[in-house]
Amino acid sequence: DDVLVATEMDATYGENTFTISPSGDDGLKTTKVVAYLGGTAYPAEETDIFLFNLNDVAESYETHFADGDADFASYGFVVGTSIDLSDEALHSDHPYGDGVELYSYLRSPIEVDANKGNLNYVDIALIEPGEAGSTFGQEAFNDYVVLEASTDGKEWIALGDGYDASLHTEWTDAYTNGNVSSSLFKAHSIKLSDYFGNGQQILLRFRLYSNSSTSGYGWVVDDLSIQTGAVLSTAKFAN
Repeated sequence: DDVLVATEMDATYGENTFTISPSGDDGLKTTKVVAYLGGTAYPAEETDIFLFNLNDVAESYETHFADGDADFASYGFVVGTSIDLSDEALHSDHPYGDGVELYSYLRSPIEVDANKGNLNYVDIALIEPGEAGSTFGQEAFNDYVVLEASTDGKEWIALGDGYDASLHTEWTDAYTNGNVSSSLFKAHSIKLSDYFGNGQQILLRFRLYSNSSTSGYGWVVDDLSIQTGAVLSTAKFAN
C-alpha cells in the first residue's frame, strides 16, 4: 500500500526472501517488489497478501465466540449473530460472493500434542454443491469450505477434504430452501497428529473458496476446541 516495509541491498539473481512485519491494522495489503539496477526500476507485479499479528504459541485453545473476534484475523468473516442464529459464532459473508476466497486465521499457533485430544468444531456449510460425481480438488467440485494448517504460513494443507452443502442432506435442503436454524449444526473432529508430529507448531485457518458461478448462504463455525482433553490409548479403553 505504497509504504516501504523492507529493503535488501546487493541482492543476488534468483530467489530472495523478505520478512514483512504487520504495522497498524490487520488486513489485505497490496504488495510489490521493485528491483533497481543502474538507476533503473524494475517493478514486479503487485500481489495481495494478508498480514496480521500472532499471539503466543498455545498448547490448547477453546472458544464459543462469545467474547468477540480478538483471537482471529479475518477477511470476509466476522464473529456475531444473524437473523437465523441467535448465538454468537464465526460467520462468513451471508451470502458469500462469486469468485472470492474468504479466510479466518487463529492468531495463536498450536503446538501439536497427540496426548491432548483432537481439534473439534461444529458448523453449518450452505455452500454451492459440486457437479454430480465430482470430488474435492476437481474444478467441477465448485465451491467449498476447508480447515487448513501450516508450519510456516506459506504452504497450507487441508485437514481433510473440503466440503459443501452436499455433505449432509439437511444442508442440501437448506441450501435449496433457504431455511437456516441451529438444528443444522454438524460436528467435526480432527486428529492433528495424523498430519503433524508432536511438538510441531502450526497455524490454523478456516477458508471458503467460491468460483465465478452460483454462490450461497455461506459458512458458520462454532464451539471450537483444540487439544483440550486427554486421549486414552486403545489399551486403556480395553482395561
